[in-house]
Amino acid sequence: MAKLLFAVFITAMIVSDPFQPLNIPEKEAQEYIFSDLADGKLDFPSSAALKKLAPEKRAETVRAIGAYIKKYTASPAFIKQYASSREAVRPKAPVNKEEALKAELAKLKVDIAEAEKDATKATPETRDIFKASINLLKEKQAAMQDPKHPSHDMYMVSITSMNEMTPEEYKAALQTFEKENPATVKSLLKVRLNAFLDLTSDIDFNTQLVQKGDHKIFADPQLEAKSYEWKLCFRSGKETVNAARAFAQEWLKELN
Repeated sequence: MAKLLFAVFITAMIVSDPFQPLNIPEKEAQEYIFSDLADGKLDFPSSAALKKLAPEKRAETVRAIGAYIKKYTASPAFIKQYASSREAVRPKAPVNKEEALKAELAKLKVDIAEAEKDATKATPETRDIFKASINLLKEKQAAMQDPKHPSHDMYMVSITSMNEMTPEEYKAALQTFEKENPATVKSLLKVRLNAFLDLTSDIDFNTQLVQKGDHKIFADPQLEAKSYEWKLCFRSGKETVNAARAFAQEWLKELN
């Protein structure tokens, strides 16, 4: 997908303190970089320094960015954060109704016991409130234990509605998850780097632009229909993209 653009190669400036010239806190920049890599999107804070960067400085800047990103993605913090974020979006297996009912009844048993314990410490003013609460919990417990109870089905829906996928739907969702969320950071980087190389493989920086209102568009309708990310790469310039492609290719060699 086009939006898998490895944005950090073309949208930042880096020195010993990489984001100081951009007036961007390093932590904030890392958050943008992480989300770009993990989610396959293009999002990075803008800065006047980026627009003022001379063409002859762009290749050097790209290489510096690459070095920073390479170090950051190898850090334990990044690896741990990626693993956590990946698990957070993993599809949940279809709910087994019997297991869900068993778990809910076990929870109710604990809740009732705790409520009854707390009720022994109730004041005269709160005693009736505790009693009503305990009665409600016991009514729910009785309804869930009895399939013939009028409220049984309602409670069953409430505890199983979080995931109503069929086994087939779950299998398909899991396949999509594995494809869009590589298991390791190394695999993730390979996907994003290859996506960047694919995205920028056909950019002709000499293509004709024409004026339309207050901005320029591509004279070729097919190029004008290209993605936002592709156009961003075009606007970043030949020096930037060529340097980014060279860095991406070298990094891929190291990862393979």
